[in-house]
Amino acid sequence: METTVNDISFFKHCREAVRRDGTKSNETARLKKGIYSLTLPAENLKAANRRYIEFISGFENKQAGRKKLEKISESKVENNRNCKGFNFFDKTDLVVLPAILSGEFNICGFRNRQLKQMLRRYQ
Repeated sequence: METTVNDISFFKHCREAVRRDGTKSNETARLKKGIYSLTLPAENLKAANRRYIEFISGFENKQAGRKKLEKISESKVENNRNCKGFNFFDKTDLVVLPAILSGEFNICGFRNRQLKQMLRRYQ
């Protein structure tokens, strides 16, 4: 596992800044591209790689994914109401998917009116 960083100035570090009048102070500054800057973001990049490896290792096998796909795509009846399954090959269902997956509804869920407003954005 490796990480490539094209813009090292994204990382900041605390360094001693010397002013023209000779005074010194510690300030947060962006990293400059060079050999001497490589060791500073190394710990952050190692930690990012470690978290990514932990994330990948948590993937389930394909059989579990198939069961979840079957569960979401089959129709159900709850409280005498029919609930249509999700069809990943239907254009109208695929318009609904990004609206449902947007992060706006993670905490409180969504209502029909909010979903309709989101669908107008994605169409």
